[in-house]
Amino acid sequence: MSLFEALFLPLGYPFSVAADYGPYQLFDTLQQCAFFVNTVISAQAIMKLHGVGDATVSPATATALQFSRDLLARLFLLLVATPSAISLYKRRAAPIRMLSGVLDAAGHLLEVLASIIASAVLPYAGPVVCTIGGTMGGAVRAVILQHFAEGGTAASWRPDYGDLALKESNQDKGGKLVGLALGLMLLRMIGAQAGRAASEAETLALVCFAALSVVHVAGNAAAVQQLRLQPAAAPATPAAAPSSSWRRMFLPPGYPDSVSPEYRAYRLCAVARTLLGRPTALVSSLFTWSWVYGVGDASRTPEQAVRIDIFLQAVAAVTALAAGFPLFTRAFDYTQPRWKLLSALLAAAAVVLRFGASFVAHRPILFFSTAAAAQAVAAFAGTAGAKVNGLIAPAFIKNRAAVQLVDIKVADTNQAAAVDVVATLLCLAVLRRLAAAPPETSALLAAYAALQALDVAAAVGLYRYMPPLGAAREDESASRAALVVEPEPEGAAASPGRRPRTPRRSRSSAV
Repeated sequence: MSLFEALFLPLGYPFSVAADYGPYQLFDTLQQCAFFVNTVISAQAIMKLHGVGDATVSPATATALQFSRDLLARLFLLLVATPSAISLYKRRAAPIRMLSGVLDAAGHLLEVLASIIASAVLPYAGPVVCTIGGTMGGAVRAVILQHFAEGGTAASWRPDYGDLALKESNQDKGGKLVGLALGLMLLRMIGAQAGRAASEAETLALVCFAALSVVHVAGNAAAVQQLRLQPAAAPATPAAAPSSSWRRMFLPPGYPDSVSPEYRAYRLCAVARTLLGRPTALVSSLFTWSWVYGVGDASRTPEQAVRIDIFLQAVAAVTALAAGFPLFTRAFDYTQPRWKLLSALLAAAAVVLRFGASFVAHRPILFFSTAAAAQAVAAFAGTAGAKVNGLIAPAFIKNRAAVQLVDIKVADTNQAAAVDVVATLLCLAVLRRLAAAPPETSALLAAYAALQALDVAAAVGLYRYMPPLGAAREDESASRAALVVEPEPEGAAASPGRRPRTPRRSRSSAV
């Protein structure tokens, strides 16, 4: 039980977070399990849609379809992240959270239908609906996270966004493992039906998807009903608030006076990484679709491609959970700012290792061991950097009367989306040229190496321009000390709906 608490529950739980944290996270994790099972079904549909097992489709065509779908989804992302939408998310976080879950389910259903029904529109509808739901969900999750972090009743506690981000990541990985295991079993059952009749397999997949979608949506509804959000207060408008619509979409309210001085340089490095990410993905996708998943190879099937994907995701989820064990968190001290740089370098190494694995895809043992190592390194990097990354966005806020956490999150998302649209358009233009005159493998490798070098340089810039986290870490240390003994203030009454506070041991000492 102590290990479970240290891995999945925030430090000082239940007094360090709002009272509705536990019930909400329980139902949220349950609905995620159903959602991840459904993603296995939709993943098989996506593989089929991109031409896995189809000898008439080329890797360049599959990559172009992938990028085109992403481009359209990014454009719609910007439509639901406007200043007026952000204001709505703050006021109506609970119903928007529910709506985002429904849109997620609908988007993946459209992906399944796109692989069954011949249509020029359906292949692009799924990513658009999923992106709209994901954008709404990400925005309101920031509102909910701030509510949880600032709703604790421990006497000397300070909100620890880094610890909450790490524990939510662990909860997601636990739900994902369960969902992937159930999804693999379901995939085998559907595959057995496919051996007899393709129509029966498609019908079975739709029935299972519909049933799981009901569980997914019901879990979302139950989670939302647990929330006890206070109505958002209207923030004081700073005198220098930006007036133009585009500035309000891409910059926090009151910029630059409302955020720390490092914000501008940090975000420039972040968008540089986004800009480099698309051409890097272009090169790797050409090899991955062909050599790993089997686009253009009639001897391969979408089910085989999904099994590879499930294996790699499972390795990542297990490694991420293991990296969150108290043994590792104490030994490595993920709160240190250096993990911002170290995690980025490890993630870059994992990307290169995963790219290298595609060159040995014809040798299964070597491929799976290399790809699994890449996933493990990437997962460890994600867990190791989760705490510091969770502290960065709140640390940028200088004027808390004008800026909330959701303002920072949505502005960052919009910046990345706008840059990604430009990068994707350039990549699609390059793909048209590659279709006419495919380059040599050596030229692609040289371009990939140069892009990775620039990405590492941008990651160093992110580390250099981090906002000061010292105050947050001092607050955390003081809070840990305060949790060793937490006596009830003399004469204080218990809060409604809460158990009276009692002397408690520190979570770290309990583990």
